[in-house]
Amino acid sequence: MHIRTLKRTVRWIVGIILGVYIGAIILLNIPSIQQALSVFVADELSQVLNSKLTIGRINIGFLNRIIIDDVLLDDQSGKEMLKVTRLSAKFDFIPLFKGKVSISNVQLFGFNISLNKQTPDSPPNFKFVLDAFASKDTIKKDESDLDLRINSVLIRRGRLTYHVLSEKETPGKFNAKHILMQNIIANLSLKALQKDSVNIAIKRLSADEKMSGFSLKKLSLKLLANDRQMKIENFAIELPET
Repeated sequence: MHIRTLKRTVRWIVGIILGVYIGAIILLNIPSIQQALSVFVADELSQVLNSKLTIGRINIGFLNRIIIDDVLLDDQSGKEMLKVTRLSAKFDFIPLFKGKVSISNVQLFGFNISLNKQTPDSPPNFKFVLDAFASKDTIKKDESDLDLRINSVLIRRGRLTYHVLSEKETPGKFNAKHILMQNIIANLSLKALQKDSVNIAIKRLSADEKMSGFSLKKLSLKLLANDRQMKIENFAIELPET
């Protein structure tokens, strides 16, 4: 009798949890609620960053997936610094109970990143983002326990520019002070990222650097590193003529 009651109670608890979860997902897929959530998140992040941020839509789907469309972030001079057509991520919740962050899949489609500095000694225009999310707690850094894993990162249709505005351009020659990367495609896997070690596999990375005319057809490698050594395995690079 007690076992029967216990089973019934467990079924009720599981049913309530699933009902609340499914109900929340359904509510968060109503367009008006999605719009309100997008505005709320964008406003909160704008205050944290002290810069304008807009989000077109946030869609929280089943199977722990979050999809964010049409992100636009200005730098503190009011110029567009980041534009993302679509960012999606799928999280695994169970590892969180063990102090780990596990993301099974991240997709970044159609992004444009514009970075610059006024002079070689000036702070970059993205410094305010790093400052905003820098740790402000009193826990010592060596006591933090970072444990991150991302099984798959897919990047498509990417563009990145970096300019030191005071420096002259050198068309046809590579110049680290003027970089324009486009057609960025990548397939990565972050096996482990901890405070003293990293394990990352680059399955494919390709891009075109338009300022110099350099084109990377394919780069792949596996990187293993800790606080004592670094090892690179399965390194391969393909250029248009090589």
